[in-house]
Amino acid sequence: MGDAAPKPLPFHFQFAAGAIAGVSEILCMYPLDVAKTRLMLQVGSSGSGGGDQYKSIFDVFRRIIAEEGPTRLYRGILPPIMVEAPKRAIKFAANDTYAPMFKQLFNQEKLTQPLAILTGVS
Repeated sequence: MGDAAPKPLPFHFQFAAGAIAGVSEILCMYPLDVAKTRLMLQVGSSGSGGGDQYKSIFDVFRRIIAEEGPTRLYRGILPPIMVEAPKRAIKFAANDTYAPMFKQLFNQEKLTQPLAILTGVS
């Protein structure tokens, strides 16, 4: 009863999991990219006074939320989501599909590190 190997998820579940992972990453990281871009763009743009410059990443978030609203942190997020969701879906599904194929091809019981690298590269 306990000796049976776990059955892999069907391809469409792996595909959906990859898409969800890609969208989740964008939703978490996009505000940081916005803040980073604001900090990068201010370098050299202000005079010697520098009164309007951001002082830290926390200052960027605080001022964007206070002055422009929290939705400004996600402005322009649709194109990255449209790229990342299919890319991650394909990567996840392909990786989980290639792993058993390479184990069988190279006569391995378990996924070794070289096979995992080969699977990831494929």
